Amino acid sequence: MVNFKYLNNFFLYVFGFLFIFNPTIFFDFNLIYILFVVSLIYLLFNFNKLVFFISNKRVFILISYIFFMIFYCLILYFLFNEDALYRAYTLLLLLMALLISFTIVCVYKKTYGFDFNLFIKFLINIGVIQIVIVIFTIISPELREFILSAARQEDTMLLDIANNEVGVRSFGLSQNYTSSLPMLMGVYTIFTLYYFFYEKKINIKLYYLILTVGFGLSVVLNARIGAIPIVLSFLIFYLSLIFQFYKINKFYFFVFATFFISILFYFLNGYMGSELLRRFNVGMEEVLLLLNGEISGTFLALKDMLVFPSTTINFLFGQGYETLGKNSLSSDIGFVRDIFMFGLVGVVFQIFVFLYVFNNKLLKLNKLIYILLVLSLLAYYFKGLIFSANELHNFLLLLLSFVIMRSYFFRNT
Repeated sequence: MVNFKYLNNFFLYVFGFLFIFNPTIFFDFNLIYILFVVSLIYLLFNFNKLVFFISNKRVFILISYIFFMIFYCLILYFLFNEDALYRAYTLLLLLMALLISFTIVCVYKKTYGFDFNLFIKFLINIGVIQIVIVIFTIISPELREFILSAARQEDTMLLDIANNEVGVRSFGLSQNYTSSLPMLMGVYTIFTLYYFFYEKKINIKLYYLILTVGFGLSVVLNARIGAIPIVLSFLIFYLSLIFQFYKINKFYFFVFATFFISILFYFLNGYMGSELLRRFNVGMEEVLLLLNGEISGTFLALKDMLVFPSTTINFLFGQGYETLGKNSLSSDIGFVRDIFMFGLVGVVFQIFVFLYVFNNKLLKLNKLIYILLVLSLLAYYFKGLIFSANELHNFLLLLLSFVIMRSYFFRNT
């Protein structure tokens, strides 16, 4: 006899993992197409919920913004550059991702209900699956090579990026190994550190401390951008606990966690070999040099990438130009790419929409967590795009869909 609960759980975790990380292997097309078709079939039988979801003020504004920017990109395509057409396509993927996240939340509710903490832990569990795959790709270089070599045709440069003179990277099973994947794994540590402090049982604290190490390892093996939320988390939690003397026991636990993680990574550095952590070690050297007033390595590259359109009109309203991977005016800085695409006005508009849609009055996250999320996203804008169907944004869409559908549920009970 089929156990539908286990079947539902299996679907949730597989579908959730494929949605968040969107691994670019085995298919010559984006996996989100398949997930979107499955979601459409599900939505046919849940049309009333879909109507409520779309009619929510924040979701409606987000969808309206996406359609407006698609239309604006099409104008830029006809007037200036064909790059704008691809950006319109990526915005369409974002719309698909929104509906997929809604589907996952609806299926999740049938098994687990609308407890927010349980949902966060469900998302963390999906991240744990990624940690396991990262570990397997560390243990088996052949598996890592197979995953990277099986990428979509458009991602065939993955092996060249993953194996160079600076050090090896790109571990796990995902889409953007050097940008949004490590950033999401860094964001996960915000939640695991929070649970480490506020869970009361020692064994649960230890569990989340181990997960923090696992997510941190996933960061340092892929890209250093993901270290930003980790560093910010330690800094802000430290400051918070220092000024809350009545929580002195939590402060001691935090000191222990910092010491434990530092010692563990010290031994990992020796055990795993300098090749695996070479890129991270080089990054630490670059940070120390920067603190001493010397710009080098990544920071020098970012300085060279800080370029802007030559005319005022293009700077303000864009020219439909994609700077990523171009020989001239090349830049992978997120806000620079957006300024070249649809201008400073578009960037400011985008940030306002983002902050409104993902406002904490709706999400109701712990204030420290929300502050850390916003700071991390602003920092990520130096590396990648905020409005894009990537690992980080898919995670946020799931949070948004959950809190909106939770309000629908409680309104109708």
